[in-house]
Amino acid sequence: MCKKGTLLMFCVCMSLCNDDIVLVIDDVNVTAQSHTNQLSSSIDITGGTTQVKRSYIEALPATGGGITQILRLNPAIKYNATQRTSTNAAEIDPDDISINGAPSWQNSFLLDGVNFNNDLNPRQSRISALNTKSQFSPNATLPDIGSISQGINLDSELLESISVHDSFVGAKYGGFEGGVVEAKTRDPRKGFHGKISTKYTSDTYLKTYIDNQLLSEYKSSTNPKLQSEFTKRIYNLTLEGHLSDDFGLIFSASQTRSQFLKVNLGGRSAYFPANGEPQYNKQVRRSDNYLLKGIWYASDRVKVTPSFLYTPAHSTHANTFSKNGDFDIKTDGIIGSVGVDYEGDSFELLNLFSYSRLISSKDASHQNFITWPTTNHHNWGGTYSAEGAYGDIDQIQQTYSYKGELNFNPVDLFGVNHTFSMGVELAHKTGKYAIPGFFTAGTAFLKPLSAGQSCRADDKLCIDDITSVASGIPASRFSSTHGGFFHKYTKYQGKAKASINETSAWVQDEMQIGRLTTRIGARIDSESYYNQTTFSPRFSATYDVFGDEKTKINFGANRYHGRNIFSYALRNAMNSLAYTCERPTVYDGSDFVCKSNGSLPRYTQSNLDVPYNDELAFGLKQQIYNIDATFKFIKRYGRKEVRAKSYWNMPNYYNPLRPNPHYNPNYDNYYFEYDNSGKSRSDIYEIKLASVKDFEFYGSHGFELIFNYIDTKRNYNTEDNYLERDFYSIDYDGSAKDIDKVIYNGAIIDRNSLPSADFNEPWEIKLLTMHKFSPINLGFTKIKTNLSNFFSYRGKHESIVRVGITKLDGQDYATYENVNFGRAFNWDAKLGFEFGAVKNSAFFVNLEAYNVLNRRVIAGKFIDGVGKNTKTYTVYEPGRQLWFEVGYKW
Repeated sequence: MCKKGTLLMFCVCMSLCNDDIVLVIDDVNVTAQSHTNQLSSSIDITGGTTQVKRSYIEALPATGGGITQILRLNPAIKYNATQRTSTNAAEIDPDDISINGAPSWQNSFLLDGVNFNNDLNPRQSRISALNTKSQFSPNATLPDIGSISQGINLDSELLESISVHDSFVGAKYGGFEGGVVEAKTRDPRKGFHGKISTKYTSDTYLKTYIDNQLLSEYKSSTNPKLQSEFTKRIYNLTLEGHLSDDFGLIFSASQTRSQFLKVNLGGRSAYFPANGEPQYNKQVRRSDNYLLKGIWYASDRVKVTPSFLYTPAHSTHANTFSKNGDFDIKTDGIIGSVGVDYEGDSFELLNLFSYSRLISSKDASHQNFITWPTTNHHNWGGTYSAEGAYGDIDQIQQTYSYKGELNFNPVDLFGVNHTFSMGVELAHKTGKYAIPGFFTAGTAFLKPLSAGQSCRADDKLCIDDITSVASGIPASRFSSTHGGFFHKYTKYQGKAKASINETSAWVQDEMQIGRLTTRIGARIDSESYYNQTTFSPRFSATYDVFGDEKTKINFGANRYHGRNIFSYALRNAMNSLAYTCERPTVYDGSDFVCKSNGSLPRYTQSNLDVPYNDELAFGLKQQIYNIDATFKFIKRYGRKEVRAKSYWNMPNYYNPLRPNPHYNPNYDNYYFEYDNSGKSRSDIYEIKLASVKDFEFYGSHGFELIFNYIDTKRNYNTEDNYLERDFYSIDYDGSAKDIDKVIYNGAIIDRNSLPSADFNEPWEIKLLTMHKFSPINLGFTKIKTNLSNFFSYRGKHESIVRVGITKLDGQDYATYENVNFGRAFNWDAKLGFEFGAVKNSAFFVNLEAYNVLNRRVIAGKFIDGVGKNTKTYTVYEPGRQLWFEVGYKW
């Protein structure tokens, strides 16, 4: 007997292949909506989950942004405004996102059920130079490179759909405070199909807006952050098919290539050729995705789905003022999984076994960092010449996990329809931070050679035979005639490792009582590092007012516990990898003696608890003819958020009667305390209008219009290092200097009370339209035309920026003010043409245009420099940018 689904597929295929064939079938009960809007659709009874399908992914102008760029229409999501700017268009890292006001690292990213969050150190964003952040930042343990919140840069070309669970989230999901981004890879289709394509853009097709203060650096390319000349290419290949009726395979590969064609090594004057022209270096960004996935129907009841994803990625960097200062950043990833699903008579059992290995590491060309006086031996700098790149750093995260899920068929108990489900999750995670070995030496540890002294032949930290020396070097550190030597340096070597075992269990009951549907569940999570067990109750309800599925009211009250990240567990262990190496301050040619200086920790933790968000949510949905109108209000309370507080840790030798209240002899000279004193509150309003079915008029047309307003208040900032710790004129009296204070809008406040500097645009209107026009039949081919438009209008908002240093009562305070960013309108578009070829194959051409109207929009402000020597610059969003794509599919 032919199944209804098979019969329907046959009818559709026949009609596509031959317009003249007409089939009349009687007495077959098949219902389908062939023109359902493919923009996005709620797939959850409460409206808390939004799914974007393959047609949406292909149509949306979102090239080069990873999976998070696909989610721009979601009203709960905010983006880091300064991550993609007019001057860093060659970067390819995935975008950080905030969901419902939560920190960007407190989302859960899943690929076919496997988590791919980077939990090594996602609170600290990447640095682009040689770890030259202020030492008074809590994440400034040298050496450190930070991480990105997503462990891999996942290409959307691999995916069948992306679902975002941003509210009313069921008990199945845990490990987040903001939301869950769940990506599903494509299953192989029967037959043999494939696709090959390439995309291209460059600085030629980008209008750049730049602050005048940076124009000289931009034109001369002396700052690698200002990418004046670049090219970007993306290559995609997909092959899929079935080797038998029961077994299919899909292979998908994507390669993203970006390079700066011109990075001026301006500070390395020793490298200048004879004509005095500067030498240029090329920097590269690479990210690859290779997916091999199978699907095997072992029997009528058992399905096995093996999958392997490999995502090698690296980027090259250059410190333009340090010889041998080049290094690579690697963010490779491996995710392997096997799903085994069993369908019983009254239940479904899903099993998922997985392994992942995520790398965020640094490979330096030179295993040290030394600041030399500029002499005839080291002549590429000003007063001092830097050499090296702080050496190699390996950061590796490995996870073994199992997920089991049991879903029962609906049962009727005492007149109430119940659908029970439950599950368990087991995970063993390890995080490793390793330094193969290198040293740093600063100018403060220089001593001059005396008359008649010379360096030992193999002494690499001593220089003599001086014929020239830069002015401005103190004689107490270096002799302009005899030379000098380092008597002390800091060496980093060793590894730190932490392991966390996680166990989770959840249960859920979805009940149908007339027009009322409720979902009651609970989740228990236990982890070994802090030895905590958390309980997360989940409740949501939907009431169908008239019983026609057109008018619904939703309500929910839920608790979401966040993620544990390795940075808290590894901090002091990383700090203990520092060794102090010393020799006499009068040169005698002796060797250095090294000893660990990690006996006094820099970080203290007050028995940290797992942070959580409490959610109250209300929704209303009304279908009016062919339009769905929805309203949703979400209130989130963030509790036990982790904050970092800094303390100057020296006794007051000048005035013992006025002791430093923060002095603790068990910690380093300055130390940081992580505690759970952070809290937040977010109010989120969402209004959405969307077509239920495509409108038919010379083709099919759909739209989705969204308004969102998010108001978030925090008593902490979303990244440890987003603002530098400006310590000035510090003496031993920590209480007198009150180093945790800043001036904000004219008032002295606690630094950690500063408002957030990002993810803070309060409201936005977004409109997406998608158009598939009727094919044009030219006889030898048919031309299909697709057009998508994405419009956004963002309201005025304020952000904080450091404007300088203010001296008050003899003390220097970092000074911040609010900066108002005006309203901003943007229009992105994608125009595609498809030319039919033999059988079911076609050539296609796509043109994507971002910021079509080429509007000059301020993205934010940023600070360049360290300490007092800083400047504030304006950062602009990219101007008009064009992408071109060509390809063939069959």
